[in-house]
Amino acid sequence: MKRRAKKKNIWLVALAVAAALVMALMSHLSGNEASILEKAVKGFYYPAERAAARAAEAIGDLRDYISMVDELKEENTELKMEIAKLKLELRQAEAAVKENESLKTLLKLTQTMTQFNYAAADVISGSSSSFSSDFTIGSGSSAGLEVGMCVVSWDGHLIGSITSLGSEWATVTTILDPTSRISAVIDETNDVGIAGGDYAYMSSGKLIIRYLQSDAALRSGNTVTTTGTGGKYPPGLIVGYIEKIIPDPSGLSYSAVLRPAADLDDLTQVFIIVSNADKQ
Repeated sequence: MKRRAKKKNIWLVALAVAAALVMALMSHLSGNEASILEKAVKGFYYPAERAAARAAEAIGDLRDYISMVDELKEENTELKMEIAKLKLELRQAEAAVKENESLKTLLKLTQTMTQFNYAAADVISGSSSSFSSDFTIGSGSSAGLEVGMCVVSWDGHLIGSITSLGSEWATVTTILDPTSRISAVIDETNDVGIAGGDYAYMSSGKLIIRYLQSDAALRSGNTVTTTGTGGKYPPGLIVGYIEKIIPDPSGLSYSAVLRPAADLDDLTQVFIIVSNADKQ
């Protein structure tokens, strides 16, 4: 389209020039007296001149428009690049804040429970159902994690243990899972039992401790902690608090329903006990 307009404009200018030459020739031949031919040439020349001027003006406007569009495209590209840069900087800042908070939490935990070394990990998905209670973290064997390692909350409360893992992930089975077995003690009475998940209580976020002696002086609110027996869970980790005492039908022992000390419904980050600091 631009090429056609340009050719048309050239033809109009050529015709105007030719008409001017004819007029000059006629003026020379007949002096100042206008002939019929001269009038005819003038009648053609002036409209052609105006048309050529309008065409030139239109071409100029088109060039200005094209130039403006190119400038806007360039500006738009620059703005997109700037937005992308700002988004990257924002993500980096958010990651730095998150890492800073994680380090502060880890520092607080290590100051509270100095006997252990920890590795922090983010919770990336949960898969609890009516038959199990577990979730996945974004760290695995590449971070030094192993199956069987104990997992705790930011304040040192027991969450569960690693039951499977890959290079960059690990599955944590919580204390609510029916397969969990924890040697535990009632701090206030020193009565020992086995704590773990139960299908009847898992959906309500509770677990149970069994095989308590029938003469145990249990009270609602008593604290239940790990004994360390078996080596899977270190001693002294808080498992939960007694909510309800259940006498065994045989009358030989008691069970108790426990509320977990850790908030298992709102986990975003956990801490894995990777070693005993005293043994290093």
